[in-house]
Amino acid sequence: MTNATFKLTKKQSAAVHGIVSLPDELDEPGYNYYCSVVRDTRTVILLGPYSSKAEAEKHDYKARELAENVDAQTVWDRFGICRTPADVVLPAFFKDAT
Repeated sequence: MTNATFKLTKKQSAAVHGIVSLPDELDEPGYNYYCSVVRDTRTVILLGPYSSKAEAEKHDYKARELAENVDAQTVWDRFGICRTPADVVLPAFFKDAT
């Protein structure tokens, strides 16, 4: 993955909650959930959107596997689930993988 891959717009970045560790109690309707990865201060939305945190978590392993196939250094990155309000849809790096 190149550095450009890790860029979100300011509006997208401001809408993301809990990039790495979203607590279980924040699994609530009205949000889009995503599998994400963080390297330093850069973030990639890998897969999503999903309608619940639980559904996104089912795809977490696949997101890690896909990312590691693109860039072996992702084994050192932080993976997790994040969310945005339902009216904010972020582009996923792996669009057809789910």
